[in-house]
Amino acid sequence: MTANLGSVFVSSVDNQALTSYDFSNPLDVQSISFKIPHNKATGLMYDGDVDAIYQVDASSNQLVVFANLAYQDTSETILPFSYSRTEITKVQGMTGTGSVVILAQVANAANNFQNQLITYYTSFNELKYLNTKNISFEPWDVFISGNTLFVSEVNSDSLSIFNSYPYKEESNIEPDLRVQIEGIQNMSGVFYDASSDIMFISDSGDVLSDSDGSIHVIEGFYNKFTQAILDTRNISLLDQSVIEGTNTFIGNPCDIVFDKRSNLIVVAENLNGGGRILGYNLTDVVGSNSSINLTPTVNIFHKAASALSVPK
Repeated sequence: MTANLGSVFVSSVDNQALTSYDFSNPLDVQSISFKIPHNKATGLMYDGDVDAIYQVDASSNQLVVFANLAYQDTSETILPFSYSRTEITKVQGMTGTGSVVILAQVANAANNFQNQLITYYTSFNELKYLNTKNISFEPWDVFISGNTLFVSEVNSDSLSIFNSYPYKEESNIEPDLRVQIEGIQNMSGVFYDASSDIMFISDSGDVLSDSDGSIHVIEGFYNKFTQAILDTRNISLLDQSVIEGTNTFIGNPCDIVFDKRSNLIVVAENLNGGGRILGYNLTDVVGSNSSINLTPTVNIFHKAASALSVPK
C-alpha cells in the first residue's frame, strides 16, 4: 500500500521523525510521519521524480537518502538506502537540480574553520562526492535555479549569487554578484519561484528572540535584482512585502518554501511555541509592498522544525 504523500516535507533538530504535510485544504491539513533513526536533522530535499528524500543526519554528520518513501511503512523505523562517504559538519541548507545535491556548510573545527559549498552527484539514489568550494562568508541556506545558485549570508542582509554553478573550477570562489535586501538583519531561508518570478527570504533577527523574525517577499525579482546591481546593489523595502508582527508567530524562521499546490508560503519556525509550521496565503501578500502583520492560514505545532522541502 502506498502512502499519500503531501507536498511539503519537514526535518527537525529534536524530533525523530520525517513529516510530510498536505496543505491543499488548509482547514483540514493532512500529514504523514515516518520514524527515522536519528533525532537531529537539518538540510532536506525531496526528489519527486525518484521518490527519494535527501537529508542531513546531524547526529552522525552524514548525508543520507531515504528511497521509495511512498512505499515505506509508517509504523516502522525507515532506514537510509545510502549514505555519503565523506563527513559533513554543521550543514543547514540544501538544494538540488538534475542529478546534483548542494550543501551549505558552516566553518567549524572539523573542517579547519572554512565555510564551504559541498556538491554530491546522485544516481539511482546513490551518492558520489563531487567537489567542495571554499567561500569567504558564513552561509545558511542555498537555492539553485537553472545554473544560478542563491546563498543567504548569516548575520547579514546580503544575498550572494554564484553563476554557472556547480561548474566552477576554482577551489576558492567568491560570489559573482551580491545584493542587499533592505530590512533584513539575519538572513536565513531562501526560495525562488522562477515561474512567478518571486523571491521568498526569511529573516531570523535575534536568534534568541521568538517574536522578531520576518518573511520578505519580492515580486518581479529578476528586474528588481538587475536594477539593484546596476544602481545601489540594494533592494529597497518599497519593493518588498514583509510579513512581520505579533500576529505572525514568526521568531526564528530557519527555512522557507512556496507550496504551489496550496498557494501557501510555508515557514519552518524553530523557536516560537517550541516549533511551528506556518503557512501564509500568497494572495494576502502580493501587491502590498509594505509591512503586513498577517495571521497565518496554517499554524501547526512541530517541535524544533529545522528544514523544509517541496518536490524539486
